[in-house]
Amino acid sequence: MTEPLPTNDPAASLIGLGAQALIDNAKRLGLTWQLRLATVVDAISGNQLLVQLDGDDTSITIVSMIGLVPATKRVYVISIPPSGNFAVGWVSYEHQVFYGETGTVTLSFTTQTSVTQAVTFATPFASTPVVFTNVDSSAGAVSQWWSRAFGVSTTGFTLWVTSATAATWVAVPVQWGAFSGI
Repeated sequence: MTEPLPTNDPAASLIGLGAQALIDNAKRLGLTWQLRLATVVDAISGNQLLVQLDGDDTSITIVSMIGLVPATKRVYVISIPPSGNFAVGWVSYEHQVFYGETGTVTLSFTTQTSVTQAVTFATPFASTPVVFTNVDSSAGAVSQWWSRAFGVSTTGFTLWVTSATAATWVAVPVQWGAFSGI
């Protein structure tokens, strides 16, 4: 096994200086590659993406080496001067930034087969979220009802509860969750 050179060994200093000289020359000649994160703005074609690199204000077109990537997804971009910029990988979900909001709507009504209720998010989303709903009761006739969200936008959605049989609800909670970045 090779042991590292002692820090007081003159060879260690020379190797460090040589490595730094190689890096400096590569930068001077434009031979450095840079890996950056970006957000996909639009998929132009199967091999071209419009992305905004983290820290930049403008979008650029890059070549995708990973296929078509939907808007808002995060990718790794390698910049290879003077050849260009290439998407070389997806950012995994554990590195994605997710935003979510949850809430409960309490519904009361008499002899209905369906009811709608407008829901407004406390904070608007940057892009249209995915919304899930749940009737949080199984008491009596309520167990035959189901719920869903429609008309979802960045600022809210319409909650819809329905059943084939008319019923009366008194303070029945319907939970919802809205998430972006999914």
